Amino acid sequence: MADNIRSSIAEVRSVAAGAIPDIYTGVGLAFDSAIRIFHIQNLTNGKVMLSVDGVDDYIPVPIHGYLTLDACWNKTSKTGALFEIGERFYVKRFATFPTVGSFYITGFY
Repeated sequence: MADNIRSSIAEVRSVAAGAIPDIYTGVGLAFDSAIRIFHIQNLTNGKVMLSVDGVDDYIPVPIHGYLTLDACWNKTSKTGALFEIGERFYVKRFATFPTVGSFYITGFY
């Protein structure tokens, strides 16, 4: 019998462009599952900075940019690196003020 790994998608988290200030704001609610893959999309007209703690700068995301983070590096077992239950991301404007669009994070577990 194969050791199948169930995969599902968490509800998208988002913040509208006009709600992205120059200090960190949370992107939706914390994830209620351990996340294996994140798909991050900045569909605004401004550069943004991403944080995992709401204090320190971690990942700049360019205008209309995206990033896919695979925490498990294509593992086929149920063990490995995961973003923990309760993980939340934060975003702030970076260099330019976004006025249209939204910033999105989708998690796969």
